Amino acid sequence: MTRRIGIMGGTFNPIHNGHLNIIRQAREQFDLDEVWLMPTGESPHKGITDSLGRYDRLHMCQLAVQGMRGVKVSDLEIRRSGKSYTYLSLKELRQRFSDDSFYYIIGEDSLDLFFSWVHPERICAMATILIACRSPEETLHAITVSQQISRDQAAALTRRVEKETGAATGAQDSFAGTKSQAGLSHGAGPAKAPKSSGTGSSQLESSRTGKNQLRSLQAESFQVEESRLRRKDLQEKIKRLSDTYQGSFHILDCGQMDISSTQIRRMVAEKEDISAYTPSKVVDYIRTHALYQNVTGYDIVAIEKSLQGLLSPHRYAHTLGVMHTACALSMAHSYPMTRAQIAGLLHDCAKYLSNDQLIEIAKKRGLLISPGEEKAPQLLHAKVGALFAEEIYGVQDPAVLRAIRLHTTGSPAMGLLDKIIFVADYIEPGRDRAPHLSDIRQLAFYDLDLAVTLILEDTIAFLEASGAEIDVSSRQTLDSYRDIIQTRRFQS
Repeated sequence: MTRRIGIMGGTFNPIHNGHLNIIRQAREQFDLDEVWLMPTGESPHKGITDSLGRYDRLHMCQLAVQGMRGVKVSDLEIRRSGKSYTYLSLKELRQRFSDDSFYYIIGEDSLDLFFSWVHPERICAMATILIACRSPEETLHAITVSQQISRDQAAALTRRVEKETGAATGAQDSFAGTKSQAGLSHGAGPAKAPKSSGTGSSQLESSRTGKNQLRSLQAESFQVEESRLRRKDLQEKIKRLSDTYQGSFHILDCGQMDISSTQIRRMVAEKEDISAYTPSKVVDYIRTHALYQNVTGYDIVAIEKSLQGLLSPHRYAHTLGVMHTACALSMAHSYPMTRAQIAGLLHDCAKYLSNDQLIEIAKKRGLLISPGEEKAPQLLHAKVGALFAEEIYGVQDPAVLRAIRLHTTGSPAMGLLDKIIFVADYIEPGRDRAPHLSDIRQLAFYDLDLAVTLILEDTIAFLEASGAEIDVSSRQTLDSYRDIIQTRRFQS
């Protein structure tokens, strides 16, 4: 059975309610069986490398569409190395789902750049193009409802203003003449206004009201006309593109779209509430992982000197290895390198403490101590390290503190930075005894989830063989990532 599948690509940095509205409108207006969100890995047009990791954008898309019938999230472009070209994605989808029809959704602003896309003629051959844009009818409807002024009312209002403006002007001229004459007759000082019957005053007020209403109506009429002209221009562009690339282009009316990802990023950075514009689960994810916040600069050299005086030579060399490996992984996975650098540098900043000292500090500061940490107190260096990173080294970034806190045991719900530090701690150049280390080192640069899974499997197997204590968090994390890998294999 042939399915009608919509493909909506984009950076989704972050995804917002406007995107979800486009999905709903596309399914309704074009009778689509499904819509697949496809966040880009490395955009050919937008510089997202330094702003956010690709897996954070993927996770936010997955959270946003939970519970939406007929909507899926594809990681096809996220997993692909290099720039995300639409024609390559459509080619792969056509090969895998040859019986289905595809509808590729783009924004109205992308239409002017369509000619600059790589192989636009191939894109048109493989999919119908839907252009999401504002509806001129929405603008007209909003104005009609809010003002309830018809064309007849506008004409009547114009005649009334013209009539009353003339009467009011006469009254003003008469008043000005009287004032001038009074000034001349008295020679100096302010002239007294003559007594008025009130007719001129009421005419002036009526005139002002009429003028204001007319200006408002004229502005709104201009807005409607501008919207209609924009639609006409859009239709002409579509015809030119259709003729040039022999493609099928259709307008997807989406009402008013008054929010953008750029605005949301700015609002988050300025501590403004974004809950009206973004799904609640996405808002929570942004807060939990401290996304779109300005990262304070760190004095890396000063911190290195401090750690060198506290840690053993072996531990300090390991620390530098983790920092450099974390930076390399952050570049491979398009994550801000400053965060990875400071998290890697400070991940073992409490490692010089004895077990007794770690327990004492944890209890005094009210840190939760798990049964596994009670039996193996050295695990507490991660939690105490996050505390030291904040209080001694001035780290305020919640994402960095979280990555330090989780780097030993992991967590079922790790963010991208959490995984980068967890993996870097295992594969840094100074490590040489772990099984499958060479394979995991290669794997880490293109599939962090699988790398995390293999690291946990090897670590837990080693601990079981040696009779050492295994923290329950590590087992839970392994179960979670096995499920992730299994689900991914099933979907592919």
